[in-house]
Amino acid sequence: MNFTHPLFLILLLIVPLLWRYPRRLNNRWQGWLRTMVFALLILALSGPVLITRDDAPYEVLILDESASLGEAGRHAAQGALARWLEKRDSATKSAVVLIDDPKAVPLPVSDANRFSGVTEVIHITNPFSTSSLGDALEAAGQAIPLGSTGTITLVSDGLSTDRRWGPAVQTLIGRGIRIESERLPRDEDDLYPARLRTEPALRVGQSTKIVVAVVGRGRGIRVRLSESGGEQLAESPEFDSEGRREIALEIEPRAVGFKSLTAEVRSVSADSNPANNRISSVIAVNPPTRVLYLGERTRGGARQLSRLLGPGFEIEDGSGWVLDQETALGVVDLVVIDDRMSEQLPVAFQERLVAAVRDEGLGLLYAGGSASFGSGGFDGTPLAKSLPVEIAQQSEKTDPSTALAVVIDTSGSMRGQRMDLAKQVARLSTRQLTAQDRVGIVEFYGNKQWALPLQSAADKISIDRALGRMQAGGGTVLLPAIEEALYALKNAKTRFKHILVITDGGIESADFEALLQRIVQAKIAVSTVLVGPQAHNQSLMDIAAYGRGRFYSASDRYALPQLQFKEPSTTKLPEYKAGSFAVAARGRSGWWGEVDPASVPPVSGFVETRARARAEVLVEVADGKQPVLATWRYGLGSVTALMTEPVGPGSEAWRTWDGYGRWLARVLERTANDIPSFMFSTQRTERTVIVKARRYAGASDAYPIATILPSGKRNQAEARFAQLAPDYFEATVVALPTEEIRLSTRSVDGQGATLGSGNLLVSNPSDELADEAQVDPALGLDLEQLSAATSGQVATAQAGQGALRANTLWWPLALLALIFYLSEIIYRRLPGTAQ
Repeated sequence: MNFTHPLFLILLLIVPLLWRYPRRLNNRWQGWLRTMVFALLILALSGPVLITRDDAPYEVLILDESASLGEAGRHAAQGALARWLEKRDSATKSAVVLIDDPKAVPLPVSDANRFSGVTEVIHITNPFSTSSLGDALEAAGQAIPLGSTGTITLVSDGLSTDRRWGPAVQTLIGRGIRIESERLPRDEDDLYPARLRTEPALRVGQSTKIVVAVVGRGRGIRVRLSESGGEQLAESPEFDSEGRREIALEIEPRAVGFKSLTAEVRSVSADSNPANNRISSVIAVNPPTRVLYLGERTRGGARQLSRLLGPGFEIEDGSGWVLDQETALGVVDLVVIDDRMSEQLPVAFQERLVAAVRDEGLGLLYAGGSASFGSGGFDGTPLAKSLPVEIAQQSEKTDPSTALAVVIDTSGSMRGQRMDLAKQVARLSTRQLTAQDRVGIVEFYGNKQWALPLQSAADKISIDRALGRMQAGGGTVLLPAIEEALYALKNAKTRFKHILVITDGGIESADFEALLQRIVQAKIAVSTVLVGPQAHNQSLMDIAAYGRGRFYSASDRYALPQLQFKEPSTTKLPEYKAGSFAVAARGRSGWWGEVDPASVPPVSGFVETRARARAEVLVEVADGKQPVLATWRYGLGSVTALMTEPVGPGSEAWRTWDGYGRWLARVLERTANDIPSFMFSTQRTERTVIVKARRYAGASDAYPIATILPSGKRNQAEARFAQLAPDYFEATVVALPTEEIRLSTRSVDGQGATLGSGNLLVSNPSDELADEAQVDPALGLDLEQLSAATSGQVATAQAGQGALRANTLWWPLALLALIFYLSEIIYRRLPGTAQ
């Protein structure tokens, strides 16, 4: 025994007061009758329920009479119903779950006549003209009480407008209820489009595929795809079908926004139901890929690249303006560096760019020729570490040419050891020179003369003879000798020019400063050597300082100085090869799409590099295996290196290739940012749309925003997100199963500033609920598998202990209360009982 409203039992406490109020009862029998009336009424109000065991088995029939059945299917359904009614055991309790067609004309026969002897008939109807096998299985399971044995017979074609049968099937399997199935025939001559599937992210100007599932049998079939308003977008070639075909149509959205697409199926053969030959769906077209172009040597490179790629890319030319790091990198999906020298990209910007690629998913295409990969390029910069290739350059050690004029003091004060030291210093200085250098010797002794005119330094014999002929004698007049050397060196065609003065320091007082200014302006350096025991000489030190040279001291033959007139340098040579080089395509098919990799023409020029260990080489030179295009993931972003100019001389042959624009656009698409701050998606249930947002990159305080846009009778509103996990958010939008929901999504940081430009999103009713006359058989319920799963469990199940049956007792109690009430009235009317 149980009570549904047990609080009414409290009223039993007032029953004893009936013996005293409204007046004291002297007749005991009348008091007992009145007590029974009120007690029974109180018990009836408390809702008593008597729980008993019900051991009778149950049989339930699920009969599909939905609109998806053809004429043959309806006749088969009636035959299955008749067989089930005939073979069912009259001792069992039975029920029928009927999947109705709400648009069908009601039958003149009532349920009582159609389902004679059936305990219960349950109608599964839907105001949206859809049929749900999940609802039918759930209703059939509820018709069999818990703990009771039973069998469900499912008579259907397996086509359900939704796929929400999973929970009901699992419940029946867990309860050990056997499901027998009988598949109804489907009208194979009914030709219709069942699904219209698009890629999840569509951008304006970029080619995308619309896949239409065509169901039915026919010949000479064509699928026509059009936009609202009747403009045809694409049409398939003719094909035949014997059941189901998927047809891919390629379109290129031209404008941002929501576009309604209609797919229509036409056939030259007969169609049993022409009314269902169209299917519509709405797609969301987002803005084009935003590209920041940083070029230098290719004139009009941004304009040429934009014309080559088409409207799917919005290119911002950043070649000629000062970069604002946050503005430039915060609003684009891809950065293209095209043959630009590193000195034009500050180190701070390079570091910010690399961080944006690594931490925020920004895409980077590094391309070019000698400017990007050669001398003055990015070798050794922060940017080079993010590239999928090593900038492998040959080095050339260069020894620049020099013209040296040696001015030697041969005055009388230089006799003896000083003259010998001067000659030794001169020999050492000329020994450093090579055949490409020039040397001349001027001696001064009160006068000046060329002991050796300016000539090639390769003639060592002439140099030694000129030094050997020198004898000390005469006065010391230095300034005219230096001036004579100046005139000779002015016309020398060498990179470095140097005057070396060797003297004992006893020089005249003259205006050396004015002469040295003229020498420095001619880009000639002057060094001085003091020979003899004296260690310092202020005049010679000043001359070396004014002449931007060095001062040396040679006190004896054991302390000869190491003179230096030039510094060899190492130059990195760009390994740019021009010509015609056959290439081989590599990489996954996703990088090529519809483009035939074998059709890539030879490249007209490229830079030799080495691919890093984890890089994926997409194009390489066929003979030398040198990478021409390589890519890899760098943190959250992608970095692709193109070892030639995309619109320059190196790709000249490629630009005459019809597939170059499409292929380059695909490379840029796959390199561009594919990890926004939030990834948004939708999931439909029966009456709700769940908007999911997953945080991938950006600040940890970033928050998703989704705006429900006006459509139909719906006004604009904000979807409220709830955070389910550190990076997972969900918002629930109440929507009818046939209602289309349009959304504008974006993300904001902790201060409310918008991150990126956001995207459009649409949830179509067909994503979860198909039209009754356009159900895709590929998504139907597998009746054979369902029966096999449940019969296996029934075979091992026990007979069961019987169902718990609830018997309500309120109405018998209320009836007894009425009987006792009438009895009391009769008793009070009997003679001798009145008080």
